[in-house]
Amino acid sequence: MVSADDVERLSRLLAGDLSAAEEAALRGELSQRPALEQALARLKALDAMTASFAPAPRDVALAEQAAQRLAPPLPRVAWRPVAAAAVLAAALAASVTAWVMSSEAPAPVAAPAPVVSEAPAPVTPLASEQRASPALIRTALGQLELLDGAQVTPLSSGVFRLEHGNVLAQGRISIEVEGHRIDVDGKVLIATEPEKAQPHVTAPMNRQLLAGTAVVLFVMQGNARATEPAFEVKNARPNVALDRVPKPAEMLSLKEMNDAVAPHSEAIGGCFAQALKANPRLQGKVTLLLTLKSDGKKSRLTEGTVAGDYSLQNPFVASCVLEQLGAVEFPAPRGADEVQVAYPLEFQPRGTGTWVALPDDGVERKVAMTARPERVDVELGDAPQTLPGAKVTVVEFSEHGCSFCLKGAQLLSTLRHLYRDRVNFVFKHHPLPSEPRSDEAARAMVAAHRLGRFWEFHDELFKSPNVPLETAARVARLDVLAFNRLRASDEVKQAVERDVAQAQALESRGVPSYFVNGREVVGLQPTELRKLIDAELAAAKNR
Repeated sequence: MVSADDVERLSRLLAGDLSAAEEAALRGELSQRPALEQALARLKALDAMTASFAPAPRDVALAEQAAQRLAPPLPRVAWRPVAAAAVLAAALAASVTAWVMSSEAPAPVAAPAPVVSEAPAPVTPLASEQRASPALIRTALGQLELLDGAQVTPLSSGVFRLEHGNVLAQGRISIEVEGHRIDVDGKVLIATEPEKAQPHVTAPMNRQLLAGTAVVLFVMQGNARATEPAFEVKNARPNVALDRVPKPAEMLSLKEMNDAVAPHSEAIGGCFAQALKANPRLQGKVTLLLTLKSDGKKSRLTEGTVAGDYSLQNPFVASCVLEQLGAVEFPAPRGADEVQVAYPLEFQPRGTGTWVALPDDGVERKVAMTARPERVDVELGDAPQTLPGAKVTVVEFSEHGCSFCLKGAQLLSTLRHLYRDRVNFVFKHHPLPSEPRSDEAARAMVAAHRLGRFWEFHDELFKSPNVPLETAARVARLDVLAFNRLRASDEVKQAVERDVAQAQALESRGVPSYFVNGREVVGLQPTELRKLIDAELAAAKNR
């Protein structure tokens, strides 16, 4: 993986801005890191390409602004024009068109530039749109370039669903992907295959990972806003007997709603499972507008509709879910006889079954699954364990990058202390390719395990997410030289790959995921996890 710092050092190398010691250290790294060597070759090629550009960019201010965004000025060394041009060219030419199009210069051969052709288009353009080539769709306010064999489906004028692959969106255009609607006003690379985004983006540019998915936004210019359905108390009929009427946000909490809906989540998943039989690719989010009427102690659903901004386009699922919610005893809102709430749900196919997530209440991410064996066999291998041979084993698949994983590490630490003499806790790695330090941190944890200090290193790393790996190694009292040698080895890399392959074979979609004696809990669900551990302990005691 090549970081922004790596790109900065390589461009300084080309410009001659490195000291002799820095240059010697960097050239030593080049022989050890093929990806770094490839990035240097790409920068050299792009540097040569920019030298051949005939006219300079028309908008010099825009070019300077982009250079500052992509390569912040160094605190100690002033950037030379050649170095700035190399970084600007590397990032913008590899992300397809930013400088090339504005300067009317020819696009580099390596970039997937559109070629005018009479070949049939992969999607049918709408009447308000024009297709310039099989890889480019122009709309009234923008354009969409399909990269890496991307497939899109037009939904309405200027709105597309990205099925898979990477696209470059320019101008004002909206993309629905993985249950999110992304409104673009500028120039943005949207990647469902982040590992393939490197040829198009060689430096982080305001990168944003959409939570719960493997979708990454690389904002090159302007902005992109991901519309996330949210829980909200929208309307209320206050109780006139009260001296003070609470604000809508105080009347009903999301956690109260989730606690009421959670026991019915399997039935809700059944609605989605029926729809999947007709459309196996169905997925997305829907926000339900629920009118709840209170009798003072609890409330019932009296009316339900669907909000206008949704990505799950299936009326049957919405009506079936509303029918299931009719049986729910909701909490009574404070200070109101009747309220309307916006309640978002997320649906995804999962193997041969379903994955249904209730909205995140900041405490737990409640997820319900169907059509999964009650128990699965999770091979432990040589993974770090706290109490081998215990009758109850909890295997966690996690990674260092996501916020819920950081909370999951705190939860695991609490549970390890609580059940230290009764439960075996096992850690396995499931780094996401879109997280900048995820794989590197996983390899570092495997190295720490090989050196016999896994839990000390794990706790330090998750306690301080931004701590340098070597610093965490020193705090965990590791031999730093041995640690660095191990984490760069093929043996450690293969150990991480085995864990990832195992998570995929188990069809584990999210992180963190837990398997309690083979029974899965997906996401951060402390209450559900405790209940399952206690149930397994009770069952083991009675055997």
